[in-house]
Formats: sequence, structure tokens, C-alpha cells
Amino acid sequence: MTSHQIKTSLRPARSRPQNIQILSVDEFRHVPWKNGGGVTVELIAEKSASDGELNWRLSIADIDEDGPFSDFSGYDRTLVLLRGNGVTLRHSNKQVDRLANRFSTAIFPGEADTHATLHDGPVQDFNLIVRRGVCRAEVCIAEGPGPTEVRVDANVLLAYAVEEAATLTTPDREHVELARGCLLKANDATPGPWQIQGGSTIVIQVRMP
Repeated sequence: MTSHQIKTSLRPARSRPQNIQILSVDEFRHVPWKNGGGVTVELIAEKSASDGELNWRLSIADIDEDGPFSDFSGYDRTLVLLRGNGVTLRHSNKQVDRLANRFSTAIFPGEADTHATLHDGPVQDFNLIVRRGVCRAEVCIAEGPGPTEVRVDANVLLAYAVEEAATLTTPDREHVELARGCLLKANDATPGPWQIQGGSTIVIQVRMP
């Protein structure tokens, strides 16, 4: 199992709202899986200021062969299929998720014993984990190229441009350019309707109870 090398092209910097940060591939980290079965590309992670434990994390990984998932007890997991012919996830709680199409999504508890079975060759997936009882998250896909409206009401807004550049427009009509393979993070994002146009973009809203 290998990590995916993400390619990106950066555009000239433009001014943007002060609460918005853009992370490029050079700022992502390669982190070994907890079960030792591979490596994940960690896009961003936030730890608790009080106990140092992970609150939430976004990552991308390639699954090259059938095998178990790492244990993330106490966390809720969301997995989105990015590339490949699909994968079936079987969990010890009897839940079965068959991801056969691009952007198919599975949501499952991190403490479940989860086993991945590939349909026909390797796949690549996008992963979100959130610490249960500390925060919760909502994931949606703006598939483009036409404008998609996402109503934002979150402590943290995250957006990942999957394959092509995207433009995000805030409720204040400020435009933010997001290059392919880059991640936007907005703390205390302006609430209301955001418009997303261009390449497919995964949008995550993280909320604190």
C-alpha cells in the first residue's frame, strides 16, 4: 500500500479574507497508518489544546490490496472514493458499505473492525475522522463545473480541490481561488451561502457542540 503523490499548480497569490488559509501539497505530511499497513497523506489535523488528542483530521490514501483498517476508537469516520473501480467495506457492527462510484461515501465508527475488499484494482480515498463528543462534521461534494451553493454554518470550513482549480465565493462576494490539489481552511467562516464553481471540490464543515 502506497501513498498518493498529489500534483498541484499554484496561481499568483491574491488578497483573501484574513481568516482564510490555503494549504498546498508542500505542506501536507506523509504519516504511517496506525496498523502499519501503509502511509496516508495528511492534509490537515487539529489537536485539542487541553489534552493533545486529535480532534479531527483530513487525509488521502491509496488502498492497493485487501486488508484491515486502523482502529480509531472514539472517532467517527467518513470515507469518500476518489479514484478506482470501487471497494467494499465490511464492519464488525454488520454494516456493509459498497463504494462503486466516484464520490461514493461511507460513514462508520472508528472502533469497528473494518475490512476493505477491492473490486478490481487499487483505489484512492479521501478520509475524515472526527472525535466523537468533541466535534462533528458534515461532508458534501460540489462536482462542478457549474456553480454549487453550500450553506455554511461551521466553526471551521474546509474545501479540497480534487482535480481542477475551483473558485469559492463568500456571502460577502469575496472570491477565493483554490488550485488543484490544494486545501482551503476558514476559521469562523462567514455564515450563509457560499458559491463553488470549477473543478470537483470536497467541502467539510466542522462544528463544535
